Amino acid sequence: DIMKGNFTDAGVKLLRIIPRVTLSGKFLVQSLSSTKFETSNQSTKADLGLRALRVEASLTQVLSKLNACDILLGQALRDELGSTTAAQVLILGELRDAKSYWEELQMAIPQDLYTKTK
Repeated sequence: DIMKGNFTDAGVKLLRIIPRVTLSGKFLVQSLSSTKFETSNQSTKADLGLRALRVEASLTQVLSKLNACDILLGQALRDELGSTTAAQVLILGELRDAKSYWEELQMAIPQDLYTKTK
């Protein structure tokens, strides 16, 4: 939608995504932080605690970039960013950064989280 200059539809989609990312991310951080283990392995507990911090930091960065996109989309709709092309460049740059942080967030999530907590 952004490539086509359709900022309204892009904004609506973004406003559907942000709350979902926020809620699921906070749930994940809380789960990692408060997981109870049936093991005495302190390194496992420490690893998940550090991962919780890493997930929280990555989540904050993702949400920051998504919110920046939301602001830019609003400015584009009000013609405050100049041409459509200029707005597209700014918005797509923020989305590229958000994607990069999203990938960092995914790498921070323990793949075997559920097997450790069962």
